Amino acid sequence: MTLRSTKDFSVLRNNGMPFIKKIIKTPWTCGILCAIGYLLCWYVLPLIKTGGLTELVLNTAGKGAAGFVFLFITLFTAGIAMLLMFGMAFKLVEQRLPAKGYIVLFLCAFAGMSGIILSTAARISRLSHAPFAAAVRFTAANMNDISSPFMGVYSLLLVVLAVAFGYLISFVVREKNLLVPIMLCCAIVDVWTVYGGFVKKVMTEAPAALGAVSGSVPAAGAGKFSVISTIGAGDFIFPALVFACVFRFGFRPAVNFWLIFAFLFAGMALILTGVLPHLPALVPVCAATLIADFREFSLSRREWAYMGIVFALLVAVLFFLHRIVT
Repeated sequence: MTLRSTKDFSVLRNNGMPFIKKIIKTPWTCGILCAIGYLLCWYVLPLIKTGGLTELVLNTAGKGAAGFVFLFITLFTAGIAMLLMFGMAFKLVEQRLPAKGYIVLFLCAFAGMSGIILSTAARISRLSHAPFAAAVRFTAANMNDISSPFMGVYSLLLVVLAVAFGYLISFVVREKNLLVPIMLCCAIVDVWTVYGGFVKKVMTEAPAALGAVSGSVPAAGAGKFSVISTIGAGDFIFPALVFACVFRFGFRPAVNFWLIFAFLFAGMALILTGVLPHLPALVPVCAATLIADFREFSLSRREWAYMGIVFALLVAVLFFLHRIVT
């Protein structure tokens, strides 16, 4: 058909737009599109050569402008990858499958991740003539340092596993007001683990091991499969729990999603620009959720007081544990 008038364009728009909107609003379809988009990021972004553009800007506008262009490309590509990862997580929760469905997703994702580790270890063992068990330990401890084409799929499966687990534990929250103390407690525990607990110890002594339990953000223009930043599995579990409660209690899902993504992207920008070495992601998630749903919670003064006491006790216990550890 040849379009010859504005009327023809209006007919095409009226016939096509409802179909596109239907695809976007369907959780499964939109989630699959996000997953495909993330995989395209993994297999396309590393191949894009940004050095020529940076050099051109450097020669024409100076070092400051070249640095700005490089930073913009880095943040833009990282933001797209993050948006697709959390978009898939959001749509997976929006599907609201029975508990058995998320158990199946969890097991399938775990099996797929195990298969990738074992197959990569088998290849390393064959090439290096090392024992297979040693190759498995090496692969699991250095996932982000291994230039493997399966890393994108591995990160995708980890997101599915974390979201399924987060949705399953969301059934513990049977009343909407319980979400407030749970979020605050998880945020303060995350701060402790990142700055003084188990996560800090792992980041200090074996940082590569975090790759096995982290979703990865691909680096643009690297010329190979490489990671520019990682997002821990817990940073998908907790948002999945929040999204599940948002849908169950009738909050505003879109507002929660975009606020959480905006806060997390701001945190990622602080890390990539060197302002922060790392960030406990549950803090921005907690802050975004409280801002988005503040009017939905109806705690009495006594409940706020009890929550404050529990929060203070938790801080004291974590401080005591930190002193013991250090």
